[in-house]
Amino acid sequence: VNISAGTINGKVTIATEAQDKVAVSGGSFKDADAIKDYLPSGSALLQKPDGTYEIVAGLLKIGDTYYPTLDAAFKAAADGATIELINQEGAVIAMNGSLYGKSVTITGTAKVDWSKGFLFVGRGGEGNATLTFNNANLTSASDNASTGIHVSGREKDTNNKYDGTLVIKNSTIDLDYLINKGAMTLNNSTLTVKNGFAVGGRPASETESGEDATATMALTNNSKLVVN
Repeated sequence: VNISAGTINGKVTIATEAQDKVAVSGGSFKDADAIKDYLPSGSALLQKPDGTYEIVAGLLKIGDTYYPTLDAAFKAAADGATIELINQEGAVIAMNGSLYGKSVTITGTAKVDWSKGFLFVGRGGEGNATLTFNNANLTSASDNASTGIHVSGREKDTNNKYDGTLVIKNSTIDLDYLINKGAMTLNNSTLTVKNGFAVGGRPASETESGEDATATMALTNNSKLVVN
């Protein structure tokens, strides 16, 4: 059986003896769990606004599992996981999402889009976060002056009570915009920011700890920060 089109709103049940005879290459499904093991290699399930799922190219993967968006990969990632960007001809990866409560590494070469929303580090949920780009080469297909990477810092009387740390190592990153309220380190890397950046430390009166919070950026091992 090959399902390649159509909409299935009900529950899908595949008998054990038929599992090796089923392939799913297209269509729209309500029951994602039932079909997730029958997708073409390199594919992922993307949830649409109506709650159904469609099969899309998986442009990010953790181990052998592909994900349709960066935010989906962040949510699925265990602490210490590595997300690999898949470099497909003509494909552009939207880099919006929220990382919190864990440390994650991104690696790979890809064309990316920063215009879909911020990539938050240490914001969006509970817990500090560290995001590391290691051996990553990102070329920006967008040119947006209001979204990019947002490295969080603790703020008093808000939901933004966690620290973000961004590490860029052995990488070349093209970025549209940057807000740094936390800690950044560049190691043997070049970060190009097309539309400038904002730095947002906090005085003691505005922090949870009652101590001054300083936003930092360290450039090591011949790293470069280029601001256009």
